[in-house]
Amino acid sequence: MFLDATIGVLVGPLPGPGTTAGIAIGMTAATTAVLRLPVTSIVLVVLLLGPEGASQLPVILLAAAVSMVTPVALDGRGLPATPSLGEHQGKT
Repeated sequence: MFLDATIGVLVGPLPGPGTTAGIAIGMTAATTAVLRLPVTSIVLVVLLLGPEGASQLPVILLAAAVSMVTPVALDGRGLPATPSLGEHQGKT
C-alpha cells in the first residue's frame, strides 16, 4: 500500500494530475488488483487520504474499474487455442 503511494508521489510532479491524485490512483489500482475487491479498495483509500479522499473520488473510482477489468481482459492471452469439439469428430 505504501509502495504504491510512493510511486504516486514520484508521478505527481509530472504534467497532469497532482500528487494527491497520483497517490489515490496508485493505492487504488494496486489494492484492487491484489484483493479483487474494488469497493473495499475504494473505501480504504478514501479513508486513508482523509479530507482529500472525497475530492479524489472520481479518480479513485476510475482506477478501481480499470484495475478490475484489465486482468480479466488479459486472462488467456498467450495460451494456445484449444480446438473445438466439432474439429475432433471428423478425425477419429
